[in-house]
Amino acid sequence: MSTDHQWRCAWRLVLCISVSLGLPGIASSMAAEVDGNRFEAVGGLVHDSKTDLTWQRCTVGQRWINEGNRCEGPPVRLTFDDAKRLERDGWRIPTLDELLSLVVTGRTPTIDEQAFPDTPPVYYWATDNRDRGSAWYVLFENGRSNHYFPPRTNQDLVRFVRTGPWKRDTGPVAPAVTTRKPRKP
Repeated sequence: MSTDHQWRCAWRLVLCISVSLGLPGIASSMAAEVDGNRFEAVGGLVHDSKTDLTWQRCTVGQRWINEGNRCEGPPVRLTFDDAKRLERDGWRIPTLDELLSLVVTGRTPTIDEQAFPDTPPVYYWATDNRDRGSAWYVLFENGRSNHYFPPRTNQDLVRFVRTGPWKRDTGPVAPAVTTRKPRKP
C-alpha cells in the first residue's frame, strides 16, 4: 500500500470520526478542500479527484438540467432493497465511507451544493464498507450516519456512484426510475 493511499485512508477515518462526534475544527479543515478543485462536473456527472469516484449530480428521480445547472423534479424515496435492485452497469449505492466523504460541515445540506445542487437535507442510503447488503444512512441535514437495523423498509433517497476510470462521455446518469411507490412487504 502506497504512503499516499495510507494518508488518504487516515484522513477519511479522521473526517468520519470528526463528523460523527461533531468536531468542527478537523472537519472544517477537510471541508476546505471541497471548495478547491476536488470535483469536476460534466453534465449530470461529478468526478471526485480525492476518492476517484464518479457520482450522480442528482438524487435518483431528479434529472440534470444543463441550462440551469441544477437538478429538477422530485427525488424518489426507495426502500433499501428497491434501491439495490436499481444497481446496474457499475452504478451502485455508495458505501458508508464513500458517502461520508461528501459531507461538508457548517452548512445545510451538508454537501457541496455546486457539485450536488438541489440535494434535500434528508436521509440517503449507504451500504456497509464490507457487507454491501447491510444498510446504513447518512443524514445530509447534519452529516451524521448510523446503521439501519431491520426493518429496511424505510423510504430514503439514494445517489448512485461508480468506481473506475472517469468517463466524461458516459451514458445515462442513473438507471431509469419510475415514480411508482415501492412495494410494501
